[in-house]
Order: sequence, then structure tokens, then C-alpha cells
Amino acid sequence: MTALEPIHVHVPGTLSLKVSLTPQSESEVLVQGVLGYAMHASIEGALKFLPLGLGRNLSRGLIQSELHGDTYRFKVGKFTSIEAEVNHFGVMVLKAHYPMPLARPVAHGETTRVFQNFAEALYQQGVTPSGEAIIDHFLRGFCRKDRGELDFLSLFEGRTIHRAEGPSPCVSDLRVQQLQLKQNALKDLEVHFEALGALSFQAKL
Repeated sequence: MTALEPIHVHVPGTLSLKVSLTPQSESEVLVQGVLGYAMHASIEGALKFLPLGLGRNLSRGLIQSELHGDTYRFKVGKFTSIEAEVNHFGVMVLKAHYPMPLARPVAHGETTRVFQNFAEALYQQGVTPSGEAIIDHFLRGFCRKDRGELDFLSLFEGRTIHRAEGPSPCVSDLRVQQLQLKQNALKDLEVHFEALGALSFQAKL
């Protein structure tokens, strides 16, 4: 990987990621990307499985979302409310509240599915070693306490990206330079970020 050879990683899904790693020199890399969370589609799909058909006829009118600064709030009628806060270190805190107790196991199951699929897809895109342990730690906290913390940059820290032509140098010491939360046309959350990191040709596997 040279200054003229950026690497692009695209992870599709409910939790998606589009990121470019562009070397600035032999020892520094610029990481730019967008992390997206298709919350509307995720919630609508999950509530279809509520007992007694409680979520079967859920309309979009019951779903409300808003963004204030670095905090994104998402509410589904009297079923559940979710708050995602992303600080300028790239750490997301996801909190949930369930006025209707039946929604809790459903929401936890859907969140687990979304984040585990994201970890697997990231690994399939060549990011090695897997970040499964980081995702599992986040999910344990969220499912036990309805609150989980996840440092997304840690999913690249100390890792390489394997491609057909061979692995990239190891990325480390990532530092957020810019970070902004936005809502897309569907009112879902997007985290636009830029970070600088160090490159090492001795991958830490």
C-alpha cells in the first residue's frame, strides 16, 4: 500500500460502513468513512415478531427520530425508545428503554443480530483479526443493562486488511480528526468521520 493506493472497505447491511484508508506517507494513514444504522428497517422487521401480533400492524407514523448535536433519539410508540450518542473519540453509547416489557427481548435479539452480522461482514471484507470479541463485549453490556459502549475505531486498531495482492500494513494509534452525526433521507443515523493513524509493516496478528 502506497500513497497512491488507497484501500476501500464496504460493509453493507443494517449497520453499514463505507471507509477509505489512504496512506499519507510510509508511516501515516488517513481513514475516512460513513457508518450508517438503518434503524427504521431494523425496528420494523423486529416488531413483526412480537407475541400476539402486537407489532404486525405497526405504521411508520409510530416511529419518530431526531438528531440533536451528537445524540440521535429513536422512539417507537409505547414499545421502545433508543438513544445513540457518539462522542468525538469515536465511541458510541447505545441506550434503550422499554415501556412495554414484551419489546425488550425482541429488541435485544435484533440488536444482537445486526451487530454480529456487522462483525462477520467486516471480517469477510478482509479486516483481520476479527473484531468479534469487541462486538460481543458491547452486546453483553447492552443486553444486561440496556446500555452498551462501542469504540468503532477499535475495530481497525492493530489490524490489517487482506486483499488478493496481500495484506496491508497494520493500522494503529487511530485519532479522530473530524466527526459529525447526520440523518439521511429516511431519517436514519449516519456518522461521518475522519481519523489519522500510524502504519506498521509488522502486522500484529
